[in-house]
Amino acid sequence: MINANGFGYMVKPELIDLKIDADNESEVFDQVATKLKENDYINEGYLEAIKAREVKFPTGLNAPKITLAVPHVDSEYIKKPFVFIGKTVKPIDIKQMAINDDMQTDNFCFLGIKDGKGQAGLLKNIIYALRDDEFIDSVTNANDNTKIFNTYVKFLNKDN
Repeated sequence: MINANGFGYMVKPELIDLKIDADNESEVFDQVATKLKENDYINEGYLEAIKAREVKFPTGLNAPKITLAVPHVDSEYIKKPFVFIGKTVKPIDIKQMAINDDMQTDNFCFLGIKDGKGQAGLLKNIIYALRDDEFIDSVTNANDNTKIFNTYVKFLNKDN
């Protein structure tokens, strides 16, 4: 069930890849941008913009029990709102949000936000989810697209 103010509607079954085979962040971005373009979610310039933004404003979240990157760009590069859920085959080096420290993650949650006013609420829901053992267990042990889809929808629809 989708909360009227929730963000679960942005999670799409076709935008889940739990086996991204990449050696670095740039390769992850390349593969995700290809899938987003194939599914008509992004505009030209998205790939360059997300790479540039990540250098300037890293998005790695280093929670006590899990790490997650939440790359996102300005709305001009987004055709339709989305959350792309990705998991890499092996941990990837990234930078931590706000402090730019080195960290690693194999969990990615790309955000395609059309309405910039919603960004803070969406990020808030993700941060709350990173504190929840059910979410952490589901993401950490993700090997089933349906289960991870349902987990993200549930947590992005919560009224935190």
